[in-house]
Amino acid sequence: MDLYLDLRNKFVMGGVSLLHPITVERGVNALLYDVEGKVYIDFTSGIGVTSLGHANPELIEAAMEQLKKLWHICVMIANYKPYVELAEKLVKMAPGKSEKQILFMNSGSEATDNAVKIARQVTGRPYIVSFENSFHGRGSMLALALTGKYKPYKVNLEPFPPGVEFVPYPYCYRCIFGGVYPDCGLACLDYIRKYFIYSRVPPERVAAFIIEVVQGEGGFVVAPMEFIRELKSFLENNGIILIDDEVQAGFGRTGRMWAIEHSGVEPDIMYTAKAIANGLPL
Repeated sequence: MDLYLDLRNKFVMGGVSLLHPITVERGVNALLYDVEGKVYIDFTSGIGVTSLGHANPELIEAAMEQLKKLWHICVMIANYKPYVELAEKLVKMAPGKSEKQILFMNSGSEATDNAVKIARQVTGRPYIVSFENSFHGRGSMLALALTGKYKPYKVNLEPFPPGVEFVPYPYCYRCIFGGVYPDCGLACLDYIRKYFIYSRVPPERVAAFIIEVVQGEGGFVVAPMEFIRELKSFLENNGIILIDDEVQAGFGRTGRMWAIEHSGVEPDIMYTAKAIANGLPL
């Protein structure tokens, strides 16, 4: 009997699910050790977080050095070196050649919220279009509203913030239009261009489309890169912003730093989280 599982059941709310009934004591690189001494390979990486492994000595040393200097200071109170140095580094890593700036937040859900805020502020338009089976967070009601999977995330939590619409994701393996890529002619994009954007909500009222180039919670579904390119062209022609959610797919998880780089498209807004700090608070 695992005492710590009993303690969890007693003191932690049941809404926090547990996939594996084990209590992990320590980790080394890609291995986890539970309190009974059993060894596991960590294929989850904290759900896409610990890309550099557990107990990475370089990260431990860097964290210790920073802890000796400064723990926290609100950047709105005073500037500090690691903040701007990281901002510069991330901006230089971002896709595309245009000038960019960065905004640090506390989580992927909060990044989702602020991407939407920026898009609405810049365009003066209210609507955000998301994709079916998408996941953009559950740490806020807006992020949850943008998430295209009703179960298990949205059950009994209605109503959600207004101004969100959904379109089918280009899921070629199970195409809802019955097509076979590439002979389908991107029927999913035709739906957006010829039907949705004019019958559901006019383009001049749409601030942004938000997309995962690789849907994580949706089943690790990869959009055709042609779809990403054609979607960006359509959005540009209508003054609509493309928001790229790289929370799960970013930081090298697709073989390039950002998943959208495979398409050659430069998003208007991009945000990331998870692997950015390997599990440490940023």
